[in-house]
Amino acid sequence: MRITENAVKRFGAANQIMKFCQEVAECQEAVLKRAEGRDSLNHVAEEIADLEIMLEQLAIIFHCESQVRHWKRQKLERLRKLTCD
Repeated sequence: MRITENAVKRFGAANQIMKFCQEVAECQEAVLKRAEGRDSLNHVAEEIADLEIMLEQLAIIFHCESQVRHWKRQKLERLRKLTCD
């Protein structure tokens, strides 16, 4: 079992959904502060990592990991067309 699956199992879906919302806010704050020159790149990277971990847990909670992979491929292909053609 993956670490993220273990986290959902141990802490519970409801708790991890709330944690996700908290991590979104922390990442947003770090990015905005960095854009204003008031935060370190390292802190932004840390918050992005936290958010990526929580996003993986959300996909587990909502049983939509394959759909997320599908949409990510679709969105990246669209972005490739917009930027590389």
